[in-house]
Amino acid sequence: MKQPFQKVGSLAIALVLVFLSFSVYLATAAPSGAEIISNTTATAGITDPSNRTDDGGTVTTIVFETLQQVGTWKGYVGNVTGTLSLDDADSFTLYDWSLAGVSIQGEVYSTRNQSVNWPSVACASPANIAAEETFHNMTGSDADSISSTFNFTFHNSLAIGTTGGVNTIPSNSCSSTATYVNDSVQAMTNLSETRFQEVILNDSTGSVIFATILEDNFDGYRDDATTYDFQMIVPESDVKSQATTYFFFLEIG
Repeated sequence: MKQPFQKVGSLAIALVLVFLSFSVYLATAAPSGAEIISNTTATAGITDPSNRTDDGGTVTTIVFETLQQVGTWKGYVGNVTGTLSLDDADSFTLYDWSLAGVSIQGEVYSTRNQSVNWPSVACASPANIAAEETFHNMTGSDADSISSTFNFTFHNSLAIGTTGGVNTIPSNSCSSTATYVNDSVQAMTNLSETRFQEVILNDSTGSVIFATILEDNFDGYRDDATTYDFQMIVPESDVKSQATTYFFFLEIG
């Protein structure tokens, strides 16, 4: 069952859900920039207010409940397609392999920085998470802060391909969470059954990276049999005049 948002003061009213289909040409090197080829954005409507008409001289005890749209996070969900390609430095292709009909594995990465030092990527440090919270006008004690949201260390291992080797992030080592499936929170008790796991990473420059592990057409957050390859949430300031730009990288394999 979903937990209603209990904090009101710093919660704004727009959780952005962007449906993406990523297409990218990959080699067994660092994660590659992802090209957005399709997207739509939606948000929840505003709930109509309740009302009462009570006689004078009465005292009415009321318990209020609301589900308020959060403005400090936005979500990205969708599907992945691509090609494995053997290219030279001038982008001429010697051979490539279509991924159509192939079981997709890998990760989607999202960060505020256009370039990442992939060989140095590791679990995000508490100091870097706190700095990211400050950037987004959050404090760690907020109910909807980054550290309050990624309050697990429960995830599968990640293998980040880099030139000359693979950078492996061990399982259960990073701050993590998992988005909802079928409109319900996941139990977070069995790694093989927990879908759409998301972890927080950073590189040697301190760039914070949100990474979600790809699924293969699995039931997503909607309770209507809609399937996705990925779901992820990223933080957003609810007081800045301009929304935060995120850059997306994709690794298949």
